[in-house]
Amino acid sequence: MWLVWPLAGLAVVIITALAVLARRRGQATTPRLLAGVAAALLPIIGAPLAAIGLWQVLIMIRPGYATLFMGDPYHPQAYRWALGALTVTILLAWYLALHGRIGSECLAIGALVWPAALGVVTAWLLPAMSYYGSLAAAAAGGGALIALLLGWRRPVWSVVALTAGAIPGTVLLVQGGRALLGVLGIANGGAGVFFFVLAGLLVLPLVELVLPTDTEVKSAKSIMRRRSYLVPVGALAMTVTFASIGLAVDRFDPNHPRQDHLMYVMDADSGTAMWASHDQEPDAWTAAYLPDRNGNAEPPVPLPYGTTPRWQGPAVALPLKPPRIDLLESHSEGDGARVKVRIASSRGADVITVHADRPVKTAVIEAAGQPPVSSLPSYPGDLGSRAWPYELRFYDPPPDGFVLTLQSRDVGFPRLYVSDYTVGLEWLPGFRPRPAGLDRSPDHSSDIVVVGRTFRP
Repeated sequence: MWLVWPLAGLAVVIITALAVLARRRGQATTPRLLAGVAAALLPIIGAPLAAIGLWQVLIMIRPGYATLFMGDPYHPQAYRWALGALTVTILLAWYLALHGRIGSECLAIGALVWPAALGVVTAWLLPAMSYYGSLAAAAAGGGALIALLLGWRRPVWSVVALTAGAIPGTVLLVQGGRALLGVLGIANGGAGVFFFVLAGLLVLPLVELVLPTDTEVKSAKSIMRRRSYLVPVGALAMTVTFASIGLAVDRFDPNHPRQDHLMYVMDADSGTAMWASHDQEPDAWTAAYLPDRNGNAEPPVPLPYGTTPRWQGPAVALPLKPPRIDLLESHSEGDGARVKVRIASSRGADVITVHADRPVKTAVIEAAGQPPVSSLPSYPGDLGSRAWPYELRFYDPPPDGFVLTLQSRDVGFPRLYVSDYTVGLEWLPGFRPRPAGLDRSPDHSSDIVVVGRTFRP
């Protein structure tokens, strides 16, 4: 890890030296270099967005993909190749459109700024990831610097330098992108494609070698330039081909079932119950429980894992006891309030969930025979503006429960919604077994029975 910052700094120095040398040799100007840096953002941003768009197209063609856990099909290989071909399409179309206007040297040098910047930022935030940017930029920049020093007096060695410089970063970034696709799935393919784009930016000088030069006859040059656009068109055709192969190979069947999300929720305060699902478009079996579209509206009661059901429907309320809550202590402290309660499941549930209607500064959890555990909650995005912004889950709670102490951020005591859940819907009245080719979603909130109640200190 001690090499993180030196390597990140070396990448910046090499790219800076490359830019300065290109200017001194008249192959680049400051405005064009800045234009190259800005232009490189187009594929860096556009390719991941295109990957997201491709997944949405696949969902339109095969709606069952929207319910896949982590968004990865059973046979994702062809789709991964499609994402690679899509990246090549965007990179080549971008480069062919701009290299004559901005200049090949300025585009190549400007493109290397972003891997170097990634290396610096990740050296600070995620040191283990820094090598993806800094090593790639340092190696490719070093190869380009050597090629520029050699000039075209020794063209073979210039090509060798460019190739040797591009290989380490290209291999590292492509492997990193493949790993991300394997972990995050095709639905989140934008992360892997981001790495693919950075890898493609490293080989821009080699792409330039196969394009027509200014010394060629004007008519021949024009013909070759027009023909060069057939390459991104071919890459786009390969994208469509691989996606079509994926659709043909990856089909739902009893051995590769479609997944659906369904949960039973009962509110002890109102004595009502409902079926709920966060599936975008439920299949026929699931839709039988869910006649009402909820959109992105918050549910009537807070649900575990911050689940926002897109569909819901009425269910029979069962005589299930909600969690027990005993107030042990409550008082105001400065600009907040402190509440201490004992919570236990009345039905031996698998998980107990606690929601609060206002942000919580700190939480302390105590269970018999275990040291107290302190938690500092985080509120990503707009979570703090939700009706129930705080959520805590206690897995496998002991029979006598646990003691929870909450310190709220705001004046006044927080209102709590405490629920517990068990896994399995098979015993519920009205539940019918899933048909062949359909299985429960591996999502933690699927096929659970939730029973909750409100508590006011």
